[in-house]
Order: sequence, then C-alpha cells, then structure tokens
Amino acid sequence: MAAALFDVTRVLDALEIAYMLTGSMALSLYVMPRMTRDLDLVVEIGSDQAQALCRALEATHCIDERKILDAIAHRFMFNVIRLEPPVKLDFVIRKSAPYRTMEFGRRRRMEIDGQALWVVSPEDLLLAKLFWAKAPLGPPHAPATSPPAGLRALVGEL
Repeated sequence: MAAALFDVTRVLDALEIAYMLTGSMALSLYVMPRMTRDLDLVVEIGSDQAQALCRALEATHCIDERKILDAIAHRFMFNVIRLEPPVKLDFVIRKSAPYRTMEFGRRRRMEIDGQALWVVSPEDLLLAKLFWAKAPLGPPHAPATSPPAGLRALVGEL
C-alpha cells in the first residue's frame, strides 16, 4: 500500500496538485497502525489539472477523467484504482468551508521511508474521525457511538 501512496503523491507533487493524506493510513502514522483497505487523499485540483493527472496515472491505474471533472464540479470525491498490486485510492475534493481551508493549511510535511508527503494534522484527523463517527449512517462496521479504532490513542498523543 505504501508503494501506491508514494507513486500517487510523487505524481501529485510533480503536477503541483496540493493534497493531504487522511483517513486510516494517516491515523496509523500517529498511533499503532491498523488494517485499512484504501488510501484517502484530500486534493485541491482544478478542472485544468484533471487531464494531466489522468495521463500521469493511466498506464498503472484505472482512472476516468469524466468522473474527476464531475467530482470537481460537485465538490465530492472520485476513485482511482491502482492495477498492480490492486489498491483503491479515494480522492476527496477539498471542501470550501472555512474550517476545511484551515485544516488543509495545517497539514504537515512528513517523511515516510524516505518519501516526503503531506499528511493531515493529528488534531484535524481526530476531529474528522469524531465527525465521521457521529454521521447519521456512522461507520459501516460499528455503532455510531463507538469510537473509531485508534481514536483513544490519538487523543493521548495530542
């Protein structure tokens, strides 16, 4: 999974598409790692950058420019699948709310296995996990009242 992350973040950096790693993979950088099935990246991408992203990844990933443009227009997410080994990447278009702008501004540059990449701050990750756990549907694997895995450990780290 790390190889998929490094490949994609190198492309995003080269194309000057701002991003930050979030979700369970980011959580595992701050506390005891846990199993995750995908990678979550928040991106600031314009429609003028969609084609370049597709061209940079199309040889090794399943990627659809129309879905990217639709996600940009409606400010939601799009998926990219790395073909070998298979890894699902969720690209979330950064929301325009003031908190989301500040959150993105607080991201941290971290080095992992010699690869520098942008990661959500632990404080913002904690808030995101709390918001996610309180969502009407809650996490798919547990009642909305149970804390996400690693949340207590993250609180202890802050």
